[in-house]
Amino acid sequence: MKDLKEELKIVVLANDLFFSSKIKEAVKSLNLSHNLEFVKDEAGLYDLLHTANNFLIVFDLNLRTHNVVDTIKRLNELKKEKRIHIIGYIPHVQTHLYKNALEAGCDAVFPRSQFSKKIKDIIKSYINL
Repeated sequence: MKDLKEELKIVVLANDLFFSSKIKEAVKSLNLSHNLEFVKDEAGLYDLLHTANNFLIVFDLNLRTHNVVDTIKRLNELKKEKRIHIIGYIPHVQTHLYKNALEAGCDAVFPRSQFSKKIKDIIKSYINL
């Protein structure tokens, strides 16, 4: 059962240090650093899903470690049990991945440049959903 009052846990699956640091900085400015977790792979992500019921999962959709679109599909199956929001970012030229991620159930996909500029506002928009 979804607990709508539980504080948002932010989980980031990315290997780009630049974007990881920008995410960390934005989350810190929102006083949510204690709710931020970085994971390196899908196994780490699923381990964290047992720790809470309210998640914002941020994907670098350009990861080469596994099929991110398949992971998004599997996460959508968990939305019946947990409150999960999924967002991703990609280079603007990867339009096929943009479309595939949205079809798989990603709530929003941003070009890297837009995500970089508006990361704090993007994260903030999911805090009280």
